[in-house]
Amino acid sequence: MLAVVLTVVAATATVAAAAHDAFFYPPALVRPPMIWVEGVAARLHADKIQAYETPIQVYQTWRIDQLMFGCVAVYSEHILDPLTERAPAVRAPREHHNSEARALCMVHGVNAIVDELVPNAVDVVREWLDASGLESAPL
Repeated sequence: MLAVVLTVVAATATVAAAAHDAFFYPPALVRPPMIWVEGVAARLHADKIQAYETPIQVYQTWRIDQLMFGCVAVYSEHILDPLTERAPAVRAPREHHNSEARALCMVHGVNAIVDELVPNAVDVVREWLDASGLESAPL
């Protein structure tokens, strides 16, 4: 499931990026790494993941980490997919190999799996996406 989500997120991000002349990162959005610290992580970990028993917290965090490292692989030249240990199925164009593109992939990737992974965080994550000017509908 995670590999499919990551491939879909990466493919969607690559197609969307290719449709624009330049990469667009919302100017009001905090920059990496703070987008993760102040944005997604603050909403997932504050009281959402913490509400689960420790083994479930570890599993949720592991899945999120895999997704994040998958985004790094898609938006990098040489990094391998964390699940297959091979080149990712999709690589973003070289001009999108930057922290902002990786961060947006991570944010949209979490949004794609939050329903299944941390259902009690769906509303808070999607409200933050809307407030940040990002697409809150799962890709």
